[in-house]
Amino acid sequence: MKKGELGKWGEDEAAAYLRKRGYKILDRNFKREISRFLKSEVDIVAEKKGVICFTEVKALSGEGFISPEEHVTKGKLRKVAKTGESWLVKNRVALDSPWQVDVVSIVKRPGKEAIIRHFKNVASWE
Repeated sequence: MKKGELGKWGEDEAAAYLRKRGYKILDRNFKREISRFLKSEVDIVAEKKGVICFTEVKALSGEGFISPEEHVTKGKLRKVAKTGESWLVKNRVALDSPWQVDVVSIVKRPGKEAIIRHFKNVASWE
């Protein structure tokens, strides 16, 4: 499976996982243009119990030494948060509405069920 295909598969798996747990998917692959050459994206925007979750999905194939969530840097989480704020503005949602940044980590294992982990409210901005 190519990297782009793995990413799309991972996002589809994450969306299905979230739906099964009572989340409503509001948007996918929301992009914000930072500059002419630089863009940022939120993989999944979901909502549960009035809290909007801007979700970064990280999928890897096979079981390695580094888990998918370890590939998500603080810088990436900051970009997701800023892009999430852009989503709120575009969709006319008050900026003081409850929201958080989540990470869904997926390991695709050949011939076995994927391992999915959901890390909630992972970023702190202090």
